[in-house]
Amino acid sequence: MLPRQERLTRSGEFTEVYRSGRRYAGIGLAVYVLPGKTHTRVGFRIPRRVGTAVVRNRVRRRLREAYRQVRGEIPGGWHVVIVVREQGTEMGMLELREALRGLLRRAGADAHQ
Repeated sequence: MLPRQERLTRSGEFTEVYRSGRRYAGIGLAVYVLPGKTHTRVGFRIPRRVGTAVVRNRVRRRLREAYRQVRGEIPGGWHVVIVVREQGTEMGMLELREALRGLLRRAGADAHQ
C-alpha cells in the first residue's frame, strides 16, 4: 500500500486535478495529470460501471502494483489521477503497467524524456 502522503485522498484534490490538469486516454485507462505541485501524489478511480465490487477491488490492487513499479520514473511535483475504463478489467498486470507507463510518457510525467 502507498503511504498516505503519496495518495490523493480528498474529493477536492481529485476535482482540482480534473479541472486544472490534462487528460490522456488509452485503452483501458485514462490519466489526469497536474504538474507544479510540491510532492508527487496519486489517486485511483474505479467507477461502478466497471464491474462488481470484487472486480473493482481486483483491478485496484493490480493498478496500485503497476503504479508502484513505475512511480520511480515520475519526476517530483505531479498530481496524478488514474481512471480505469471497462476494458481495463480485462488487462493483466503487465498490460496495465505498460499502458500506465505509456500514458505517463505521453503526459510528459516520466524522467526518461
